[in-house]
Amino acid sequence: MSIFLTTLLLSFNKIYKTVVTISYVIFACCLLLFFVFFFFYQINTYRTY
Repeated sequence: MSIFLTTLLLSFNKIYKTVVTISYVIFACCLLLFFVFFFFYQINTYRTY
């Protein structure tokens, strides 16, 4: 029983780490897209004036 619980805990830990890593990657991509969009927006507004 304890072996089963240990493996369950280890797999849960692995899944948790994977989920955290994926969410960090998604957050970083969103931040990067926002910065790129903001940068191009600033260039376009600067060009019009």
